[in-house]
Amino acid sequence: MSLSAKFLLVIASLTAGLLIVTISAFLMIRDVQQDTEAMSNHVLPAVETFDALEVNLHKNRSIVLELLHSHSADEVTGLLEEYKEATNSTSRLLDEVRLRFTRTESDRALYQDIIQARSKVVRERTAIIALVQAGRAANGLEKWQALDADIDVVEGLYREGRRRTQNTAHEVLLASRETLASSKNRAIALTLIAISVGLVLAVTVYRKIAKPIQDLSQELQVFQQSPDLNMRFEVRSMSELEVISRSLNMLMDWVRDNARQQEMQRDMISRMANHDNLTGLPLWRLGKDRLLMAMAQADRARQNFALMFLDLDGFKAVNDTHGHAAGDAVLKEVAQRLSQQLRHVDTVARIGGDEFVVILGPVADEAVARHIGGRIIAALTHPIHFQDQPLLVGVSIGMAIYPQHGKDADTLLKAADQAMYAVKRAGKNNFAFAMDPSDA
Repeated sequence: MSLSAKFLLVIASLTAGLLIVTISAFLMIRDVQQDTEAMSNHVLPAVETFDALEVNLHKNRSIVLELLHSHSADEVTGLLEEYKEATNSTSRLLDEVRLRFTRTESDRALYQDIIQARSKVVRERTAIIALVQAGRAANGLEKWQALDADIDVVEGLYREGRRRTQNTAHEVLLASRETLASSKNRAIALTLIAISVGLVLAVTVYRKIAKPIQDLSQELQVFQQSPDLNMRFEVRSMSELEVISRSLNMLMDWVRDNARQQEMQRDMISRMANHDNLTGLPLWRLGKDRLLMAMAQADRARQNFALMFLDLDGFKAVNDTHGHAAGDAVLKEVAQRLSQQLRHVDTVARIGGDEFVVILGPVADEAVARHIGGRIIAALTHPIHFQDQPLLVGVSIGMAIYPQHGKDADTLLKAADQAMYAVKRAGKNNFAFAMDPSDA
């Protein structure tokens, strides 16, 4: 065989070997790209959609609560517009879930459970809103407990959907690792064929293709054995592997950042659901939980504690004369002054409007309650300045001692409320204790 023929044979062998290896690498990239596209087009949007559904759920919960405590037709109208917008947004998000999430029989079953549970919540919310529009907010509050439980069911279904999509993301990562491992074996086999036609081809193929793929596969195996989202894959010089390595790094960054965002969103949602947006004080939902805890602790220790019901004097006049902005400024300052007068073991919560509840820590008698009540009244005698104008409000306080004036939360709160109204009738800006049941 002539030298030129041998040369052509070597060139043809090298070309064939390189062509086969190139095709193998192309197939590997195609498989990984398919997994990446599945992640980008279905799995990741599904996770984000479930997060958005949970945020909308808590927004609707907050809107209905505000409706139940609304005091004006304008405020009710604005809240109904917000409710309609959030409900429409939820419907659009559920369409996204049906499009991207329902790919298995179990997913379709979960989707149907979500639709049925949400339909029940919507019916109950609609009934409550109708009561609010009819001026029967008190009846709506009676229905709220059942609605709250059903909302928790829907929230649990949303979390189950998000958990499934996150598991799918993990499975896609594992599938990518397996694809890369299979491609590594194919590339090594082709490299051995190339060795038969030339040592140079074998070394070149190994250095340029097989070794980088092997390293990337080993890194994926290490990640599978010890998952660490802070781990980074080495970026190879070969453009396709560089794209894969960078894509895997970006995917891991997204998973880590998404987990942090979910934790922050859960904290934010919990605070929005349990704290007043204006004053930052706990809402009565959280305040009642703390009241029940205080009652349980008092029962165990055989101690007493005091409950105060506070209603501002002159607050309506401030709103009517200076506007709602002034009223908001007064409520913020009152909340701050109340917190300053209480101890670290005490709790102050806003019920709604200009009404507050204070839960004092364990006290042996009425003396501590009298002392703190006097401090609160004194603190609110100082003017509250708004736009260089001094605003004056007072406070009427009704006090009840547990278990003397009530052995359950509702009875104790009612006793304090009645004592507060007695102060209002007697001239306001003072405090009084509830009547003993034996004297009623």
